[in-house]
Amino acid sequence: MNRQSGLTLIEMIITVAIIGILAAVAYPTFDRYQLKVSRADGIAGLEIAANAMELCGARTFNYAHANCALSAAMQTSPRGRYTIAISQATASTFSLTATKNVNNDTECGVLSLNHFGQRGMTGTKSVKFCWSK
Repeated sequence: MNRQSGLTLIEMIITVAIIGILAAVAYPTFDRYQLKVSRADGIAGLEIAANAMELCGARTFNYAHANCALSAAMQTSPRGRYTIAISQATASTFSLTATKNVNNDTECGVLSLNHFGQRGMTGTKSVKFCWSK
């Protein structure tokens, strides 16, 4: 009697189907995780820039002072996913925005932070949702 070893076509189809089902379940979770990590990068960039603005404001007593402009290193988030900009700066106030560089985030859109520490965004979700870590 000659015994053959290996997989039958049915076993191979079942294996591929199981892998497909697992991938279909895992991908949305992975995608959501990637968005959350990306938002955390934008939030970190805004907080770093806000700290720099506060330091400059404490030194010059004027947020609109020429020395308060963001350096090139602070114009992007730590991982480079967001562009950080000063949207408004006066002697006593400032407002910062973080715009995603690729694959726009429709849930949170453009993140913002002002001199009071008030958080904002332009997307479809709530501020609490977008700024949670």
